[in-house]
Amino acid sequence: MRNGLHEISAAELELRNDSKSILRYRDTIFAWGRGNLDATMPGGADGHEFFGRFDAVIDHIAGSGVEIAAAFTHGAAIRVWGSPGERWALAEWADQSVPFVRDAR
Repeated sequence: MRNGLHEISAAELELRNDSKSILRYRDTIFAWGRGNLDATMPGGADGHEFFGRFDAVIDHIAGSGVEIAAAFTHGAAIRVWGSPGERWALAEWADQSVPFVRDAR
């Protein structure tokens, strides 16, 4: 288990379900995904911290020499993480190839 792949903490927004808190969480992680790593979760991490810890684990896995690896993490972390212009891609599911579908964006 690698600790850096844990969820994006909501910090002061944790367990709050009001619209303002939900939108603040969403807007913060969307800002990270657009490259604004200075955006900060209220009372918590900024994008630099999130990407730093997440990238460190992915780099460790990639440099480990294994041919196949699986990483499991929180949905928000998966959606936000990546390099500009790159995305996660599903290549295979249950031993079946998945055809590539180009995003319309």
